[in-house]
Amino acid sequence: MDRKIDTAHEPDPTLQDIQGELPGCGAPAKTAEEIQAELIMQVKKSKESLLKGYEKKEPTVEELRLRDEFNRLHPYGEYREADYHKQDKKNDKKKTDEKPLKSPAPKDGQKALDNSYGLQGYEHRAAIEDGKYVILYKEEEGIYHGFVCDKWKNVPEKIQSIFQEYKLVHPKSGEILKR
Repeated sequence: MDRKIDTAHEPDPTLQDIQGELPGCGAPAKTAEEIQAELIMQVKKSKESLLKGYEKKEPTVEELRLRDEFNRLHPYGEYREADYHKQDKKNDKKKTDEKPLKSPAPKDGQKALDNSYGLQGYEHRAAIEDGKYVILYKEEEGIYHGFVCDKWKNVPEKIQSIFQEYKLVHPKSGEILKR
């Protein structure tokens, strides 16, 4: 005699862990709303523990003084070097299977930024360092990274207009003018 199993009344095994119900335990099943409320509480507790110790505090007088001094010395912001513009002095010859590096970073990126030029309404800046064009891209408010171009044709057109506006280059050839 074949016995049919009535699966309509069997608990769904995929929901057993979620509902906290194991066969034979007798624990009452949790509703979807209760499970959702528990998850929300767990997320809130996790956020609180992650943020503990990182509460926003008012800067000290010394911190304000240092920030003001930095802003005075570096009116256009902070230069941060991007890893992909770094040159490896020991291993300039790259293996052919390695991805080539992008243009090199300026020798003194902060100095280039401090002595850079810009156009109103355009967030990127331009400078000249050791007879080469330096392009400084804004990453976020007050933070720039940059790279060097040694050929005028490789300088983006909008950046070329900065060099031309400030008469740093010959208007047609783009040759850097001596100052």
